[in-house]
Parts: sequence; structure tokens; C-alpha cells
Amino acid sequence: QRKHSTSGHNMSRENTFKKRLIETMGKRWHVQSHEDMYSTGIPDLSYGAGGVNGWIELKYITLPSATGVLKPSKFTPAQINWLNNRHAHGGKCWVMVGVEKSGVYLFEAIFAASIAEGQSESWYQSTSVASWVNRPINPVELLHYLTR
Repeated sequence: QRKHSTSGHNMSRENTFKKRLIETMGKRWHVQSHEDMYSTGIPDLSYGAGGVNGWIELKYITLPSATGVLKPSKFTPAQINWLNNRHAHGGKCWVMVGVEKSGVYLFEAIFAASIAEGQSESWYQSTSVASWVNRPINPVELLHYLTR
């Protein structure tokens, strides 16, 4: 059993997203994947890089809704609370959302609840700290944001 109980299809997409991110970053960071079914709300990845420790919650959206809303299939209140609490105590916390046939968006954790509610792609573009739309993640660029 995993900490997420989304459909197997979406979980496999999220796991593929996680593996690709870890491969893309290579040795630029020290990363740990968390699949902890006992500690509620723990983000998917913790990392250390450039003197910074941080956390990343990963979400993958296969397709927008008929109304064009991008909404992760499962973003629990426990995950959102964990991110907000750690952020409030000085932690570097992020939400990274992969959107099928579009790109990847990096958000500060304070936007976790808004992401969970569902937002337009234009909101994603204007609110994200960084995005890689129709192009692969640039690891040097990503590292800049994760360590600032």
C-alpha cells in the first residue's frame, strides 16, 4: 500500500514523473524518495543542494477537465497541512505539477490548497515560480529555484 490511493494509472504516471525528475537532476542534489504510509502528508521527495534542504510534493495531471481546469486527482488536506506547517517553520517546500502534453510547473508550497482546488492553465503560468512548457526540465534552472 502506498500513501496515495489514486488510480493505478495516475500513480504510475506520477512515479514515472518522479523517476524522470531524479534522473534529470542527477548528482546536482542529494534526493530521497518518501513512500511512507505511516507518516501522513509527507511530500514525495526531500532534497539537499547548495546548502539548502527542501521538500517537493509531486502531482501529475493526465488531462484538464472539460472546463479546462487543472486539478490533481488526489491532493489530501494532510499533504497541504504538512507543506504549510513546514513552510511556516522555514522549510523550503514546493509543489511540482506535471501536466500531460503541456509541461511542468513549480510552485511555492503556499499555493498547495489552490492547486488542490483546481485552476486554469493561465493561472498555472502566472503563479508558478518556474515552468517548462513544451520543453524538458532544465536541471540548472530548477536547481536555481530550489536553492534560492
